[in-house]
Amino acid sequence: MTEPPVPAVRHAQWELPEVVAAVILLVFVVLTVTSVVVGVVAAVGQEGGLTSAQLVGYAMQSATTWANPAFAFVLLVGVGLVWWQVRIWSAEIELAGSGDNPDVEPDDDTDSAILVAAFDHLLRAKSLATWALPLLFVVLAAALANALASFLLYRGSGLGGGEVWSNHVSSIGLGLATWVLVAAGLVAALYIRTQVSYEFTMAEEAAGAVADATTSAGTTTHATSAPGDIAPATSRLSAEPDPAGTEGSGAEGG
Repeated sequence: MTEPPVPAVRHAQWELPEVVAAVILLVFVVLTVTSVVVGVVAAVGQEGGLTSAQLVGYAMQSATTWANPAFAFVLLVGVGLVWWQVRIWSAEIELAGSGDNPDVEPDDDTDSAILVAAFDHLLRAKSLATWALPLLFVVLAAALANALASFLLYRGSGLGGGEVWSNHVSSIGLGLATWVLVAAGLVAALYIRTQVSYEFTMAEEAAGAVADATTSAGTTTHATSAPGDIAPATSRLSAEPDPAGTEGSGAEGG
């Protein structure tokens, strides 16, 4: 007996928060690569008049001028949109599992469709959060490099003490503000990855519990599942008619 073909799973469409977050992350990738080129060009093209330390500071400053609170806030917004998606779809999974969703009629097919879409969005959110993590560390390093560049560049007998330290304080203040925003983004990105992993672990445990209950009950048509089961469609996947035919066997016994 050949098994029926498994239907192809249609991925959930991208929602606006996911698209915006992906665009923001892509912009930061381009910005990071471009900044490295800018720093190299600035160091190579700079004419004489600067010491070696000042030349390094000039290159670092040219490559990291974008590492400021404004750009860090934009990146934090992108991560925040992904976090929002995780919160929404985690709630949808809980509602689908409990059957308390007021907007959806109780139906296994509907619940299964919601769960497939929800876990698809969660996987997408985890991918975006994984993408955001190295970018956040790059912004963190760039903010530090920008602050250090001030100490390398603004030095020498030609500058007054007040002017030097005003640049130092400004660079340090902007760097600290950027670090605070980046730290918030790191916490959010790590939370996203942890929450998505938790949801998938709970789904696997629920599916295993349904399979165990089905096996112990000796039937594949009605499995007793715990309240809040987030995998209600699992028992239906194994529900197949008995090829031997229970009524026929009973008749032969008579």
